[in-house]
Amino acid sequence: MNEIPSYIYWLTRTTFVFLALCFVAVAFLPQSRPIAFGMIIGSAVSYINTKYLAKKVSMMTEAAATGRRGPKGLGFAQRAAISIGAVVLAIEFPHLFEIHALAGSLVFAPFALIVIGYFLSRHERDNSDNERGEKNA
Repeated sequence: MNEIPSYIYWLTRTTFVFLALCFVAVAFLPQSRPIAFGMIIGSAVSYINTKYLAKKVSMMTEAAATGRRGPKGLGFAQRAAISIGAVVLAIEFPHLFEIHALAGSLVFAPFALIVIGYFLSRHERDNSDNERGEKNA
């Protein structure tokens, strides 16, 4: 079974809720705007990189299942370049983006996926008792 779509679904929801909270912080806490903007950029880059990696993994598993060669591309280099671009943006405009908040939130999606995976596996385990539709007597 392919769990990647459900993981991406919940990661998207989690990321958008986090981004919404950061935008609320921008609106109501003007002294924390650089921190919130750094977290917005960092978590958005983290989400983009994770979604791109999930697409590459899906393409590779499909290619392996059909016996074709896997996709060619820059994979890690592209994801690293996006992250480095965000860090350069924070270095160029330190009055707008807090570099520490950006760097810390670049790992938002992997940590969110650990939590999402834990809850999805617990949910699957709790619902697998009646796998074939049998009733417990």
